Amino acid sequence: MKIQVQQTDLARALGAVANVVSSKTTLPILSTILFEADKDSLTLSATDLDVSVVTRLSEVQVEKKGKAAVPAAKFVPFVRTLPSDPVKIQLSGEHVSVRSGKARMEEPCMAPEDFPALPKVEDAEAFEMPGPVIVEMIRNSIYAISRDETRPALQGVLWELTPKRFTMVATDGHRLARVHREVKTGVKETRKLIASSAGLQQVMRLAEAVDTVKIYLGEHQLSFEMGDTTVHTRLVEGVFPNYEQVIPKGNERRVVCDRETLAGRIRRVKISADRVTNQVRFGLDGTQLTLAASGTEGSRAEDELEVEYGGEPILIGFNHNYVEDVLKHMRGENLVIALDRPDSAAIFVPGEDAKSDVLASEDLCLLMPLRLND
Repeated sequence: MKIQVQQTDLARALGAVANVVSSKTTLPILSTILFEADKDSLTLSATDLDVSVVTRLSEVQVEKKGKAAVPAAKFVPFVRTLPSDPVKIQLSGEHVSVRSGKARMEEPCMAPEDFPALPKVEDAEAFEMPGPVIVEMIRNSIYAISRDETRPALQGVLWELTPKRFTMVATDGHRLARVHREVKTGVKETRKLIASSAGLQQVMRLAEAVDTVKIYLGEHQLSFEMGDTTVHTRLVEGVFPNYEQVIPKGNERRVVCDRETLAGRIRRVKISADRVTNQVRFGLDGTQLTLAASGTEGSRAEDELEVEYGGEPILIGFNHNYVEDVLKHMRGENLVIALDRPDSAAIFVPGEDAKSDVLASEDLCLLMPLRLND
């Protein structure tokens, strides 16, 4: 293999695939990036066996076709530090050299035939979405996944597809995020699957730079085509809980507040919160929302803000980390909190849905309350 490519193009391609390269693995070949030079193009591939990323460069001068499995740990940062000039890459025996101007680096390679077979786009149902929309849907749901490795289904994001609607749901048992958009999915009947959060993280990172993402719904995998880059990710096996059963239907107490103002007050009050429970108490009375936190060492903090509220007084406690996640990922200037009792789940939706059915909101988060401290 002997090629020449612009440093900016190569660095961008390496950035697309390098994130899935395994830094700690019992299979050394997974620490490499597969280079495949053919005619006038260069394909770079990386995989951790669960997620694979493949990208293609067409602006390449190929003097000699070939393949090389190049260790990424040193090669990638070296290329990133090079000036924006042509880069020459050549495979000689079991070593690959990269040159640009006076800079030169040589690295031992691994046998390309040992590189795992990469997934192919399955001949399956497919649909297209604007890149910013799929990024927003992933970002506004994935934060609520579980970190519990004994519950793999909850470590993924549920996809629920109908012919005209696309829904993503994530939960860790203490909170639940649901996002849906009106999208022509191309499916003929309702389909449910669990997408890998690791794969979705890669899609979210790469889709920001493209106008359109084409999504292929395979039997055992999802594939995402984004220009010259494709991400393949395995589906998660397991049963996702019936999330609709846990979303309360009778939360009639509605609080409307400024999202940024609430976030600022929580940042201030949480300084005194208990380090184990992270509890901040929400006290509603008239148009006043009082936030309070106290720690076992005797520290206490309070603050308040004006809200729209016409219900009976109520005191309810939440994990401030969870509330801050909601505020970070919820759209709009205002926030609606739909409540029932201090011991039942609260629903958070964008402020634009204050006077409508909150359960129909495109973005919804459910938070379980904490038992109030004495």
